[in-house]
Amino acid sequence: MSDVVAAIPRDRRSIDRCIYCGATDGQLTDEHIIPEALGGTARLVRASCKDCQTKTARAESVLGPLMEPLRRLAGIEGKKKRKSTVRLKGIDPAGRHYSQDVSPDEIGLLAVFPQLGEPPRLLTKRNRTETFDIDFIPLFNPSKLGRKHSVGSFMNIGPLPFARMIAKICHAQAHASLGNTFESFLTPLIRESDDYWPDFVGSSIEPLPIGEGSPFVSVSIYRMSGRHQGLLLGRVCLFQDLGGPTYDVALGRELGSQIQSLQGQSVED
Repeated sequence: MSDVVAAIPRDRRSIDRCIYCGATDGQLTDEHIIPEALGGTARLVRASCKDCQTKTARAESVLGPLMEPLRRLAGIEGKKKRKSTVRLKGIDPAGRHYSQDVSPDEIGLLAVFPQLGEPPRLLTKRNRTETFDIDFIPLFNPSKLGRKHSVGSFMNIGPLPFARMIAKICHAQAHASLGNTFESFLTPLIRESDDYWPDFVGSSIEPLPIGEGSPFVSVSIYRMSGRHQGLLLGRVCLFQDLGGPTYDVALGRELGSQIQSLQGQSVED
C-alpha cells in the first residue's frame, strides 16, 4: 500500500475510561493491548468496563483452540493454569460433531494460522465475502492424531471471533498511540453490535516494517496518505518466524481529517 506514510509510536498511558464504550463510572479494569494468551504484557490502565471486558474476553477465547500448540512451544502461560490435556471439537469425516480430550503430545505441534481473505473492503472498495481459510504448518513430525483424522476434522471455528480479536488489538494499540485524537470504526464490531467484519479486517497483501509488541506478535498503527489521507491502518503480525500471517485493519480516522465516518461504507478517491 503505497499511501502508508509513517508508523505512529506507542505511548503507554492511563486511560480512565472504557476505550470501547466510553464509560467512566463503575469499576474499570486494565486492558492488555496484545492478549496475555499471545504473550502480551503492555497494558492500558483503567481502560475497560466489565461489560466490554466480557465481550473482548469472548473474542480472545478463540486463541485457545487455535494457538494452543504454539503457546506451549513458546512457553506462553496466559491467565489460567495450563491443563494436561487439550479439548478438540470438530466434525469427523462422516459429518458427526464430536469433542475429545487429547494430550499435547498426541496432537503434535501444528501451527494454525487463519487467513482472512482480501484486505479490508474500506481499503480496496471491492466487494468481499466472509472468506476464511486456515493454513496448517507442521512444526515437527506429523502427529498421531493427524494420521487418525484429517487435520480439518478437529478444527471447528469461524472467522468472526478471530477478526474481533485482531480488531481489538489494533483498537487498543491506537489508544496507546493516539489517546482521544481519533475516531475508531471498530467499536461496533468489538462490542458485538456488528458482525460484518470484512469491511474492517483482512489479510495483508504487502509487507510493512515489523511493529512492536510481544516476541510472538507485533502490532503497529500507520497514518495513510494519498486517496486514504487521514485513514489509520492497523497491522498485526502473528509468529512471523514460523511463517505466520499479517492482518490489516481499517482502524479509523484522526479527528480533523477529511475522511467521513466510514461505518459500512467504502473510502472514496
